[in-house]
Amino acid sequence: MKDASDNNTTPRFDRAKPVWPEGREKERNVIVGFRARFEPVGERTVFKVAGSTLYRVFLNGKFIAHGPARGPHGWYRVDEVDLTRKVKPGRNVLAIEVAGYNVNGYYLLDQPSFLQAEVVSGKSVLAATGSAHPFEAAILSERIQKVQRYSFQRPFSEVYRLEPGYDRWRSDLSVNMKRTRLAVQPMVNLVVRRVPFSQFKVCKPIQIVSKGSLHGVPVEKLWKDRALSDIGVKLGGYV
Repeated sequence: MKDASDNNTTPRFDRAKPVWPEGREKERNVIVGFRARFEPVGERTVFKVAGSTLYRVFLNGKFIAHGPARGPHGWYRVDEVDLTRKVKPGRNVLAIEVAGYNVNGYYLLDQPSFLQAEVVSGKSVLAATGSAHPFEAAILSERIQKVQRYSFQRPFSEVYRLEPGYDRWRSDLSVNMKRTRLAVQPMVNLVVRRVPFSQFKVCKPIQIVSKGSLHGVPVEKLWKDRALSDIGVKLGGYV
């Protein structure tokens, strides 16, 4: 991956505009899948992306990136991923899962959801959100929306109802997405990334140190975290 912050110039998109399912940019814990097909036409193929709140990216079904890097209120960092050595000849499928949390906490900023992304090969824009060559999008229903917060510091827990082939849409274009209507969102302030990408190296266990079993113990007074008991005006979430 190439760091999009090789210099201090303001990053820009050639064609992409910020988009999100219409009328849902401030809704809590909405998970959206975006997908585009493209065929490389130049010596170098690059994927540029900015968004809120979090996203993870797959190329032909293989995980390649997670973002964005943290930024200040009202500013969004742009990630640039060099796909040149990752794409294959002919048709490729780029898929992005975006979590729009819209909830306060210490981990992430509470800002309206959006995705702004494009694929550029040579001098050609092959796919771009909000353009003539858009990404298709669908609400990912396998991840449950109305769940409790992970903690008062962090946003929502991840709860899934998975069926066989739930993730085939990331790589198989024959899997139809239940498309949702996208709306162009207000333009956002962009800023360079300035920090390295994570490598996501897989670390395998060396040995089992110990093992055992867990048995239920009666609790006279169950402690309730504020993320369960104090949801309201000051601490957002689902009751």
